Amino acid sequence: MPLSVLVTNQPPETDKNVPEPVKNLFQAYTRVKYGEAHLPFRHQAEVFRRVLEDQEVFLVAGTAAGKTLAIAVPLFHKLREGRIRKVLLMYPTIALMEDQRRVMDTLAEITGLRIGQLQGGMSRTELMAALNRPVILATPDEVYWFFRKNVKYSGLLIYGLAIVDEFVLDEAHLFNGLT
Repeated sequence: MPLSVLVTNQPPETDKNVPEPVKNLFQAYTRVKYGEAHLPFRHQAEVFRRVLEDQEVFLVAGTAAGKTLAIAVPLFHKLREGRIRKVLLMYPTIALMEDQRRVMDTLAEITGLRIGQLQGGMSRTELMAALNRPVILATPDEVYWFFRKNVKYSGLLIYGLAIVDEFVLDEAHLFNGLT
């Protein structure tokens, strides 16, 4: 059943009906970022529940509506609890990935998890280290670089990506007309 949520320029309603460990992780994040514990918005809480139930989620919401946090919090929880071993978060641009890296770094600090990031020009050792982290960040261009420019490491990359338990496409960009 698809999730449909209307997000406007008004703050959405919050939702207390969240499993306690996930709510605690979310509130630990908001304490670090904003100095106080907040409840998740209703659309975030619904995403939390669906991810914890291993359902696919397609969330459309405006800028700064908490989409990344909605998906990252339950995935970091699942990683910490050992329900999954590896997550790949794919971003359309390096700028967006670097921006969202701050969210991931804060969650990693709270949970004790480590983050790997794929980037062009990595050595074999750097690639292996990144792929052995439970959270991997990348852009399609960075993955493409290994297949196009660094063929000798492409088998290693394929194996590393094949053992990913959860994949997140964090924002899709659509372009109309000439670019």
